Amino acid sequence: MSDPIILSQRIKLPYRYTAGPLHRAVLYGLAEGRLVGSSCGSCGFVAAPARPFCPSCSGEMNDTVDLEPTGTLHSWTVREHDGQRDVFGRIQIEGADNAMLHKLSGKHEWTTGMRLVAVWADEPKTEITAIDGFEPR
Repeated sequence: MSDPIILSQRIKLPYRYTAGPLHRAVLYGLAEGRLVGSSCGSCGFVAAPARPFCPSCSGEMNDTVDLEPTGTLHSWTVREHDGQRDVFGRIQIEGADNAMLHKLSGKHEWTTGMRLVAVWADEPKTEITAIDGFEPR
């Protein structure tokens, strides 16, 4: 058996993302300091952030709903890279039926079930980084 050949290179793939109606609602909501979810007309599932199709029944999720930027920590992981330590958590937003992944802010003793609140960025953005992270409530 021969040794594997490993090639490391960076590939640039420029692209332009065109957001559909639900994703536009999420992005504009984030810029306004709001968390926008979607609800399924068939089974009632609420997703945060909003998505076009229901992960429960595959129905269309055409209705948006404003959600409080608070939630419960389900799990977390630590990433250490180049001397920097980042903590990411699965957070179930209050009123949503799913958990979302996001950065956790500050140095805390993270525990499952901990109540969290979003920390908004200083400058409004139409991207998920409009939320700097989540911290204990």
